Amino acid sequence: MAAVQTSGERALNKVAIVAVLLVTIIFLAPIYWIVATSFKPRNLATTIPPTVMFEPTISPFVKLFTKRSQLRSPPSAEEYAAAPWWERVVFDGGEKIVRDGKGQVQWSGYPSRFLNSLIIAITSTVLAVGMGTFTAYGFSRFKVKGEADLLFFILSTRMLPAVVVAIPMFLMYRAVGLNDTHLGLIILYT
Repeated sequence: MAAVQTSGERALNKVAIVAVLLVTIIFLAPIYWIVATSFKPRNLATTIPPTVMFEPTISPFVKLFTKRSQLRSPPSAEEYAAAPWWERVVFDGGEKIVRDGKGQVQWSGYPSRFLNSLIIAITSTVLAVGMGTFTAYGFSRFKVKGEADLLFFILSTRMLPAVVVAIPMFLMYRAVGLNDTHLGLIILYT
């Protein structure tokens, strides 16, 4: 049997729904703004006041993934017509795509750098969550000698600014050959 709601309870439910919707909009608005700005041409992305209505373009993404150089003169009609659609977007922005001696597009280093970041972030996160879970379980289930001191040590490492240990970490990493490696960053972030 369903409980009967009073008019005050119904009004309170409506206020709660409106509040939840308002908070949702507040939290999702920046994400929408970031995505919308990524599809704006550069001149519209930096205008003040911001442009809300615009024609979306993928030129920022083409520019992100390719090497480009400034055009000394506009491309010929034949060159423009022969170019793929994504290269025409770059031509329209006053730039051209850099090609190697074989005529192949030279891609930027962004995809490999992004992949490196994903590898390091995912591995560090999985290791940190795994080690944290097992450590927390151990501290909660078993009597550990010096438990308060160990827990304080773990907590106090979070209070130390990273810049304080930057030079010592660099010197130690260089000594053992871990600088400029995935493993070095994974250990550091974990």
